[in-house]
Amino acid sequence: AQSIMATLTTESAWEQEVRALSPLAWWRLGEQSGTVAQDSSGNGNHGTYEGGAVFDSRGGLILGDDDAAVEFSGADNRALVAPVITTYPFSIVGWVQTTEDLEAGNLWRQLYAQAVSDVEIGGRILVLMENETYAPGYGGTVTFLCDDDDSAGGFVVGSVTGTAIDDGQPHMFAVTATSDTSALVYVDGVDVSDPLSSAAGTGPP
Repeated sequence: AQSIMATLTTESAWEQEVRALSPLAWWRLGEQSGTVAQDSSGNGNHGTYEGGAVFDSRGGLILGDDDAAVEFSGADNRALVAPVITTYPFSIVGWVQTTEDLEAGNLWRQLYAQAVSDVEIGGRILVLMENETYAPGYGGTVTFLCDDDDSAGGFVVGSVTGTAIDDGQPHMFAVTATSDTSALVYVDGVDVSDPLSSAAGTGPP
């Protein structure tokens, strides 16, 4: 007698596409309770929710994928993870939806931040929603900065966009750094890079 075995998968096309890229870490932030931000990459880079993140039961932003989201106030809650990036090149991709107005004042919000000591990558990697104080004319846009040590400023590579994303709509952001002098920023798949000076003091302290 012959037998046929079939394996059913509930993964969406988006999940399958991301998994095929073999990311170092993949935080979907779709938990509905608990303190662990699961790493779906299979590499065990799990994070910890801190400061009272709000679990959101609404469906996901991607067609065919009902994964939920987590809401952060930007003040004192976050998903804390260990550094995963240690060398160039690297890319960081994420989704964000916010109505917070960053056009005025000196507010800025971290979308991804990493502190690591490495020969090639220094003290910090930052992906921010920018403000007018640190980057005049770029309030509410995505900024990418990577510095060469643990001190404030002194960023060796950086880019800001001219496309604000603090409009209440979902947006996909991506940054790709190929070396300590080259980086690109994308919003919704469009290259919107505008290179920043590497002078000390550029970006948040």
